[in-house]
Amino acid sequence: MNFITAEIGKGNRKVFKKLFDQHYQNLVYFANGYLFDIDASKDIVQEVFIYIWDNSEKLRIQYSLKAYLYAMVRNRCLNLLKALKVTDNFTFLDFNISLILDADFEPKTEQTKSTGYQQILDSIDALPERMQKIVKRKFLYNYKNAQIANELGISVNTVKTQLKRAKLVVIQNTKPEMPAPNFNYENYKGGKTTLKDLKGKLVYIEIWATWCGPCIKEMPALTQLIKDFKGKNIEFVSISVDSKRDYKNWRKMIPEKNVGGIQLLANKSLESNFMKAFGIGLI
Repeated sequence: MNFITAEIGKGNRKVFKKLFDQHYQNLVYFANGYLFDIDASKDIVQEVFIYIWDNSEKLRIQYSLKAYLYAMVRNRCLNLLKALKVTDNFTFLDFNISLILDADFEPKTEQTKSTGYQQILDSIDALPERMQKIVKRKFLYNYKNAQIANELGISVNTVKTQLKRAKLVVIQNTKPEMPAPNFNYENYKGGKTTLKDLKGKLVYIEIWATWCGPCIKEMPALTQLIKDFKGKNIEFVSISVDSKRDYKNWRKMIPEKNVGGIQLLANKSLESNFMKAFGIGLI
């Protein structure tokens, strides 16, 4: 049994509160990508935590508790949509979630919800044929990257690059309702860089850290993406959330990996205002 669920099963309210505080906001943000209803999203997440509290002794979580929480929220969102007979366009709900995690798309009205979602679908329909195949296999059929690569006869890195390019295209064609909050972070090349400095350009932001293994594995795909969009009106910004103790590692890893783009270091790590504004509590 997972240690945390075991403690919750014993009635350890401190452990439960810590789990709740750590994941609640991100889970609500995640649920809202399916429901486009912040109140309903909060209800779903609260129901999941209540279920965890009431059934912790029965749960058998062999791997990641975080992944289990996200899976529960996703399934309850889909069940709610089915109950409401909202079945159209289920094909791209998961793709929409991945976009929301990269862009601030949170409609406040039914009209902007409908318009924004239609923009996403139209953009997907306009993707090149091979890119569409990759997107559909990833988010409709739940293929792993290796399975997509094998079926289409391409490399895993090509799959990753195509998925990132698909996100870029859709984000570029989807107008956000509200502007992103500004940041003012240390630039690896010297001085500081703000989001306002990049006004007039499409800005692709990648959040990473030197201790994040999956982030580092994605670097070759990002490097290729930067090359593909060379000469375009777009800036690639990598923001590290390393803490002060990892500052030297950050300075050392950037030239070693040679990813390219603008390399910034967030002040206060994941507690910085920019991260909080987008609900980024984990990477």
